[in-house]
Formats: sequence, structure tokens, C-alpha cells
Amino acid sequence: MPRAMYLIGYDISDNGNRTKALHLLRASSASYQDSVFEVTAHPAELRSLTEALEDLLNPDCDRLLCIRLQSSSTCWQLGIGELSPIGEFLTII
Repeated sequence: MPRAMYLIGYDISDNGNRTKALHLLRASSASYQDSVFEVTAHPAELRSLTEALEDLLNPDCDRLLCIRLQSSSTCWQLGIGELSPIGEFLTII
């Protein structure tokens, strides 16, 4: 299967686990804003990444969100920002 673009965000309460998630996602992302990342991945790569992130979550209070972005979608922004270097996706700085 071809690579696809995903928007991944997290809300992790434990400082150590939050830092680990940040490093995992920075390594896989061309662009990010705090705890929201644009990730391009094959399905197997995404599965491996989300499994590693799930290990860092406390299911009672943490959240992980992964949304597949469609290249045919219209991009718009509020405030200052620039388009992602890998396509027409929003990156707010």
C-alpha cells in the first residue's frame, strides 16, 4: 500500500511518557506543533508507531488521536503559519 498522510495528536499526563512520545513522533514527522504531528507512513509503519505510542498511554486519563488526511481536501488556516514542506497541509507556528 502507498504511504499516506496522518495527523497524530496526544494528551499524555506523565512527563516521561510525554517526552518519549515527542521523540517517537519527531523522528517520524516532517512538521509538528506542540503535541500535533503530520506523519507520512505506510500502514505497517503507522501500526508500529501507534503501538509504541499506546504503550506510553494511561487509558484512564490519556488520549491519542490519529486521523488520515486526504490530499483532495481543501487547506485553510487562521493566524500565522506556513504550509507543510511535504504538501498542502496546515502547519501553525
